[in-house]
Amino acid sequence: MKLQLKGIGVVVATPLNEDGTINEQEYRRHLRWLIKSGVGYVQPAAATGQVMQTTDDEYRRLLKIAVEECKGTGVLVTAYPGRADTAHSVELTKYAAEIGADAAYLVQPLFSRPDVKGLYEHYKAILDAVPGFPIVMYNNPDRTSVQVPIELVERLSEEYPQIIGFKQADPAQVPETFRRFGQKMHVWSRGEFDLLMVLSMGAPGSISFSGNIIAPQLVEVQRLWESGDIEAARKLFYKVFPVIMACHWGPIPSTIKYMMRRTGWNVGVPRLPIIDVDDALAKRVDQALVDAGVIEASELK
Repeated sequence: MKLQLKGIGVVVATPLNEDGTINEQEYRRHLRWLIKSGVGYVQPAAATGQVMQTTDDEYRRLLKIAVEECKGTGVLVTAYPGRADTAHSVELTKYAAEIGADAAYLVQPLFSRPDVKGLYEHYKAILDAVPGFPIVMYNNPDRTSVQVPIELVERLSEEYPQIIGFKQADPAQVPETFRRFGQKMHVWSRGEFDLLMVLSMGAPGSISFSGNIIAPQLVEVQRLWESGDIEAARKLFYKVFPVIMACHWGPIPSTIKYMMRRTGWNVGVPRLPIIDVDDALAKRVDQALVDAGVIEASELK
């Protein structure tokens, strides 16, 4: 039986100390809160965790801590080992499998823009290096400047049964991806902003940025939906939607880290080249938190 990645996933932010080092104590505290909130899985050191500004040693440490904290809880850990070159991706995917991560999301190589044959050989090298290790294919052309064709994923999934899902971050291809793969494997869209839509299409949940702030609410939205209380699911989703959208009002993870600080997390500011929010943006984000019922209006600056 294939691994089942269900529920709300969270792309976990990386807490930093004032000197820019990782705040492991706060990271563990946040992971424990996510576990208690009922999320299905966590993804360390990916987009929200500033993967491109994270060293390999830091990446390995963040992933290992997540595996330690989630062990025995029922919450799964998905690695994010895709890098610009194949050998590097192989190395980090093997590490994930060795330390007990449950699966890996493989985004296409960035910058070099390989053709379809190159993409096939890239993925084949990774999959051959970790036989049986669950893999989620991930198409993110916005961040990589190259498409992973649906037909390529179809071919690879036929050759490698360890492929358990496909995250489709190209909005134009979401419906066709569900049509082609929905009966064969789990399919996810880019993020939680279309959670209700993709649940209706058969998604097992959503992987989120805003889960760093509103994990319990997102978990409850999905629970309500699956219990058949569609109207209550809609009402709660629309209530927290301002926070979901605020995550994208600045370069990731600027507004996310700001909202985390406003809700009691000692996560510090992003690493350069991402900068912290300015006063004008902070006021907009504060209002989103109030509108979503996350903080009180009396807490506004």
